[in-house]
Amino acid sequence: MKEDNKLLDAIIDLGVGMKELRDEMKGMRKDMSHYQQETNKRLENLEKQQIKTNLALGEMRLSYMRLDGKVSKLDEKVSNMDENVNARITKLDENINGLRSDFNKYAPRNDERANGHEKRIIRLENTTFGKDAQKISMVKEPNAEYKKKRNK
Repeated sequence: MKEDNKLLDAIIDLGVGMKELRDEMKGMRKDMSHYQQETNKRLENLEKQQIKTNLALGEMRLSYMRLDGKVSKLDEKVSNMDENVNARITKLDENINGLRSDFNKYAPRNDERANGHEKRIIRLENTTFGKDAQKISMVKEPNAEYKKKRNK
C-alpha cells in the first residue's frame, strides 16, 4: 500500500506539475507573442529606415555622378587653358628671342652712327667755336631742294 500511495502521490504530483508547467507555458507563449510583436515592429521600422537610406544613397550617387561630370569638364578646361598658356609662353619666348637677335643685329650699326654723329658734332663745334676769333661763323649745311607744291 505504501508503494501504491507513493505511486499515486507521484502521479498526482506529476499531474500538478504538468498543470503548473502548462500554466507556465501559457505565460511564456504570451510573453513570446509579445516579444514577437515588438520584434516585428522593430523589423518594420528598420525596413522603413532602410528604404529611406537606400533612397538617400541613390540620390547621393546621382549627385556624385553629376559632380564628377562637372569636375571632369572643368579639369579638361583647365588642361586646355594650361596648354594654351604654355603655347603662348613659347610663342612669347620666340618673339623675345627674335627681338633680341634683331637688336643685336642693329646695335653695332647704331653704335657706328652714334660715333659718326659724335665726330661730326665735334668737328662742327671746333670750326664754329674755335680759339681764333676768325672761326666764329655760322656753319652752313647744304641746302635741300624740295619739290614745288601743287596749287589746288
